[in-house]
Amino acid sequence: MSTNELITEMLLYNVLVALIRLKQILAKTDEGHLQYLITAIFYEILKSEFPLKTDVSKRKQKSMTDKILKLEHYIIELRGMSKEEGQASVFIIALEEVEDLKNSKKGGESVIQTLREDMGSELCASLEQLIEKHAGNPAELKDELNLIRKHRVTQTELMKNTLCEIGELVCHDVSKQPEHKGHSVHKNDVLERLGLEEYCNEKLSMRHIKKISSQTIQSNKPSELQEVPWYFIQKLMMVHSGALKLKCKESQCAKKHKGQLEDEENVDDWPSDDTDDALVLNPLDVIVAVFMCCDHFVQQELVEKMSLCQIAVPFLLPNYNGSCYILQWALRAMRKKWHQTLEGNETSIIEKDIVTHPMLAVTFIRLGDLQRSKSAFLNILLSGTQGHHSFFIHFEMEGGDVPRKISNGLVQLSWYLPQEKENEGRLLEPMVVMNLRGDAKSLSTQVGFLSEVSSMIFVFLDNIGKEEEKVITNLSKSKSNFFLLQNTKNKIEAVRRRLGHLKSMCNIPRDNILVRGKKNDAEFVSAVWSAICKAERRYVTLEGMSDACRKMSFYIDEDYPPCKTGRENADKVFSDLNPDKIVELKGKIFPFQGLHWHEFSRIDKEYQRLKNTGKKTPLEYAKELEQKKKELRQKQLENELSPAIKMFIDALLGSTKEERLFFLHWMKFKLDSISLTILPKIREDLKHQSLKTSKKEQLLNRLSRSSLGLEHFLREIGQIYEASFYCSDPQLKKHLTKLPSAAADMLLSGFPVELIDGDVSNIPMGWVSDVLKQVQIKTHPDTRIFVLSVLGLQSTGKSTLLNTLFGLQFAVSAGRCTRGAFMQLISVDHHMKAELGCDYIMVINTEGLRAEELLSLTNNYEHDNELATLITGLSDIVLVNLSSESNSEMQDILQIIVHALIRMKEVGIKQSIYFIHHNVSDLSANVLNLSGVTQLLKQLNFLTQMAAKQENKEETYTKFSDVIHYDIKKTMKYMPGLWHSQPPMASVSSGYSEKVFELKQQLVDHIKQERKKRLPLTISDFIISMEDFSNAVKSEDFIFSFQNSLAAVTYSKLSSEYSDWKWEIQKSFTKWKEEAERRIKNCEEIDNLVPALKSEADELARKQELEGLRKLQAYFTSDANNRELIENYKNHFEINIKTLCLECKGNAVRKCEELIKLHQSLTDFNNLIKKYIQEIEQKVNELLQKCKLKKNDLSETQLKEEFEKMWEKNVKSFKMPEDHVNIRADMENTLMTDESKRKDIKEKLRESHLSHTEYFIATDKHVNTKSSYLYRSWDLTKQIASDIKEMAPSWWPFSHKNTTEMVARNADKDIGSMRFEGGLQEKDIQRTASKGGHHVN
Repeated sequence: MSTNELITEMLLYNVLVALIRLKQILAKTDEGHLQYLITAIFYEILKSEFPLKTDVSKRKQKSMTDKILKLEHYIIELRGMSKEEGQASVFIIALEEVEDLKNSKKGGESVIQTLREDMGSELCASLEQLIEKHAGNPAELKDELNLIRKHRVTQTELMKNTLCEIGELVCHDVSKQPEHKGHSVHKNDVLERLGLEEYCNEKLSMRHIKKISSQTIQSNKPSELQEVPWYFIQKLMMVHSGALKLKCKESQCAKKHKGQLEDEENVDDWPSDDTDDALVLNPLDVIVAVFMCCDHFVQQELVEKMSLCQIAVPFLLPNYNGSCYILQWALRAMRKKWHQTLEGNETSIIEKDIVTHPMLAVTFIRLGDLQRSKSAFLNILLSGTQGHHSFFIHFEMEGGDVPRKISNGLVQLSWYLPQEKENEGRLLEPMVVMNLRGDAKSLSTQVGFLSEVSSMIFVFLDNIGKEEEKVITNLSKSKSNFFLLQNTKNKIEAVRRRLGHLKSMCNIPRDNILVRGKKNDAEFVSAVWSAICKAERRYVTLEGMSDACRKMSFYIDEDYPPCKTGRENADKVFSDLNPDKIVELKGKIFPFQGLHWHEFSRIDKEYQRLKNTGKKTPLEYAKELEQKKKELRQKQLENELSPAIKMFIDALLGSTKEERLFFLHWMKFKLDSISLTILPKIREDLKHQSLKTSKKEQLLNRLSRSSLGLEHFLREIGQIYEASFYCSDPQLKKHLTKLPSAAADMLLSGFPVELIDGDVSNIPMGWVSDVLKQVQIKTHPDTRIFVLSVLGLQSTGKSTLLNTLFGLQFAVSAGRCTRGAFMQLISVDHHMKAELGCDYIMVINTEGLRAEELLSLTNNYEHDNELATLITGLSDIVLVNLSSESNSEMQDILQIIVHALIRMKEVGIKQSIYFIHHNVSDLSANVLNLSGVTQLLKQLNFLTQMAAKQENKEETYTKFSDVIHYDIKKTMKYMPGLWHSQPPMASVSSGYSEKVFELKQQLVDHIKQERKKRLPLTISDFIISMEDFSNAVKSEDFIFSFQNSLAAVTYSKLSSEYSDWKWEIQKSFTKWKEEAERRIKNCEEIDNLVPALKSEADELARKQELEGLRKLQAYFTSDANNRELIENYKNHFEINIKTLCLECKGNAVRKCEELIKLHQSLTDFNNLIKKYIQEIEQKVNELLQKCKLKKNDLSETQLKEEFEKMWEKNVKSFKMPEDHVNIRADMENTLMTDESKRKDIKEKLRESHLSHTEYFIATDKHVNTKSSYLYRSWDLTKQIASDIKEMAPSWWPFSHKNTTEMVARNADKDIGSMRFEGGLQEKDIQRTASKGGHHVN
């Protein structure tokens, strides 16, 4: 061999080695279709003898170079394609490569077959069908493939356009405006005495009032005025109706000082009624002062809590920098429910936004001092027959007699809301009551405003002087209905004369003058109600009062620039949204969370469970599912971003921090308003539907699909983020982090963020993880969180409990119930971080379990059981809400949780559980503690033992507390009823608030105790735990489908029985097949045997089916424990028995047919063997004669080559029947048929596949290092041996393929002459040695 030839061979060798290594690398990427490009482009070289012997021309070298350049080009072009599109492109490229060959059709067929074998099970089913369809016609196949590719190109363009849109949204740098400074408040004496001066400019924010601190977990009465605002705020956050009892308790020093003064003075024994001004302010002054020093969001929160306590809320604040301040934004979040009377005296419940709903606005003012309190009268007016409630502070209440300093001119609001059985003589529609504080004679501005906006005005007076006449005259000219209430029994004659004068002068109707005279409170209240009912109706909205405010130059909180910007941005989002078509529009607004996301979640769960492997091995099936997940992400990106989502993202990323908060609140209000319009109608229709009708199912489905909340917008952003991150370039990924960063800001600002998507029961892991990582970045790397969650049946008050516990904002109204799970962060004060060991408490609120709309649609328990187990696994403390109606169902769920945790190999940190019993009075709590609770825990202990026994973990888990920690003395809590009297006019019970506060204190103490045992998780650790536990729950495919653990155990026992029945059926068919095989072999007239065998198989199947069904029926009529729990699964086993018999019959008949064909083939085959032997002998003789006739003697090598040609030509015509059986897949599928054990078997199979390689692994014993070719250099020998071992796995598929084919042809001689596909021979090693520059003889 010449030097040039040697160099060329070395070059080609190195190129081919590099290509094989490249193929290995590409096979390990997410885009495995790229590896097949090497086969497609270098097909001609790879199929030839390796290395090339004689063709060393420059043309060949250039061809190799061109192919390498092509490969580089195609790798770039095919990158990012889906599996189907990529494989189709590979086939097209391969066919184009062989088009220049002389016999392009034959070459096309050959390259198609090679690629099919190379792809194996990875080949897409759709392409497999196309290839079969166009077998023998490569040109038609290429045309079809081009159509697929063209369609995919269109889809790719759509995907690229969507990514460009996303890129523009997240990459566009919006010029941020500086944060707007809110209105500062002038300092005054009250603010200074209350210690609020520092908040005159820098207002109190949500982080001040919601954090866990030593102050927020104590409920002691304040000992000095500086503590009063915090006490008031804390009581409101507890939703405690005693929040206005603000008198300070005397400190020990003050008591001692007071005692000394009394000793020094000669005082009589009469008790003193003097109040120490240093220890008390009028509660109205405290309200005004606190509201002046709070930001807009705190004001809104406080107003909402005051409303729940039925404390009148401030609407107009006086003395606000010389003007009045209207709290319209503060009222914006309020919604009220009431009973609306329909025709036929039927009632329905109405829920409306209180700011926008038109209603009567009735104002009450006073002129001069009154002997009887106006506010006390209003309390009687609103209280009705359900008992007295103090809506308004008045003179006789604690602190009410203290002179007001800054609250004169305050306007407070309260609402009258009709009840189900309203007293006769009262309104049947809602009414807002506006109460002006102070003497109206000195409050002309407020009186002028109220006369403009009120439906009617009631003026209380005892005496009438000139000033009173002036005010009354002005009021009589207003457009509001006007009433005079003479409120005293004294000087009645003088007042009557004045009233008569005013009546004629101001033209006041007689019915508009109400004189108390000798009437008692009830009679006078009745007279006022009568006047209200008879008065002319004029409906107004609180929102509509803005124009009058602006005319009078009042400040309006909603005119604050960031608030206005937030509203404008929200209006843009909703500009094209029609509430009446919400179900149809949801799909268009949120395409990313549509069918593709639902399918992705289904496949994601199946990826962990591997239930439907079919004929594939778990590893093959898992790869297929992974590819489907990638394709679904790509399909998501083919959707266009809806205009609403574009504007939402633009507002989210392009606003200042304050503008963003206002924007999100406005979004929430508008979405809740839509829900209030749609959902109540559906719920009302559901009431009139009987059980399990098709109409009811349609309504339940519509109810689920009609729900629209802020979570849907955030969910869409999460899906946009995950899909884009899956498919986009690094530069865009860098900008995409702005999306989870914005969500992290929301979480840190107190907004709930969705943890589990309620529509698909899946955690969008990439999105949630990155949101939490952004929280970590925005706080500090070692931020630790303690996780607290709540579980309970639907409508058991979970959200209310959390909102009362921590002052949170989980949705409890708007007609929508929580779906999925939401997380919210509560900051821990820096003074308590060391004590608690955490920076935040993460509170997780979950959807109500056993919700009718879900159970009716899915008819199974899997959704609830998965959710409950996942939330329990993620939590440090789980609060389980119980009520007398839900105990049994929650017990079922707890059984499943415990059983699932036992089945999971890594249970992790043991959670603590608190049982919260609702609607329990203190008197009956002890009785329940002794009976019901003991019984519950006894049952849970028994079921824990049963579950542990089934899972072979009896020694580890012997009682419920081995799985979940509880202390019967500390973790059993009893809550009284939520409401004091009957809604809608009821306030939250102070007993409920106090019990919840006790629970809060105990939970904080629990965290302190846990801190001594271990530190809470960092955010990074929580993310890892969340991923692991989520995968563990997804992979659990047995226990969750049952109502409770008893049902699961019973089902498992029946499954074991069924396995025995199944084996009996299979054994009977196996025995029959063996007998049939013997008859076939001995039969001479085979045609007559076929019908007889089919008839026998039918009869055997019928008998086995009847026997199986008899055994099943006998099981259900026996005394087997708890068999009634699985009555619903009886039909499932009946179908399985029938299906099994059909399958066994089909397999038996098919096997018999194969045996008959084989029997016939053997005769033909033996004849063929005789024929082929004769032909080969003849050809060998001909070859010998031919060689003898040649003039020159042939060398040994030439003789060998001639024989090889003849042998190959003849042996190729030999055919053998093929019977491809995937033994491994059949074995694995059989093992996984036992549902109760499938999870463990599946995990073992996963481990097996991870350690198992499909390729041959070369070791030292497989490499001959004693060859004479290698004696010169031991270093070279080691290097070449290493190369061979490294590359052997890549050669193995070729070698295995060829060996299999040769064995099938019974062609022993081929094995000795394998080329590149079969591995290296000594001559190849010789050439390998040559590459290092060594001369080898």
